Amino acid sequence: MFLNNFKLKPKIHLRYILQSAISIEDQGVKFYSILAEKTSNTAINRLCSKLANEEAAHKKIFQNSLLQWKGLPASEEILDSITAQLKNIGLFWDLSLSKASEKDFIKYAIEQEIKTADFYLSFEKTFPQTWKQLYIQQLVITERAHANSLTSLLESLK
Repeated sequence: MFLNNFKLKPKIHLRYILQSAISIEDQGVKFYSILAEKTSNTAINRLCSKLANEEAAHKKIFQNSLLQWKGLPASEEILDSITAQLKNIGLFWDLSLSKASEKDFIKYAIEQEIKTADFYLSFEKTFPQTWKQLYIQQLVITERAHANSLTSLLESLK
């Protein structure tokens, strides 16, 4: 699982993971918006626009959860460490795929949705009580549904 593999010396606080999740969802919004604008295929445009909206809703869930804590200053060092580790495992969206084909975009998006679902699933062992309170399971299900929708779209393009 993702969070269990982090090599941070201080204890990982949920607020840092939530901030990372906000960044992941924000990049998902940008990625799907780019693909929706880039394509002339109506089915791709429609699905990517829908996914961008859903990723924005996920971002809002994490932002609202983050507001439950006192306004503690973020440790840039810890956030940078988390971000670097997430990038090393390929979790952050690569927004530089502008020259990729639509099929390559979709294949990449499928991988990212699966990785994102696995990342959120890892909350369960690291933050079991908070997991229940944040309804993360629904986000896991939604991210997997995104991967399935993208897979169906990719198969229809063949």
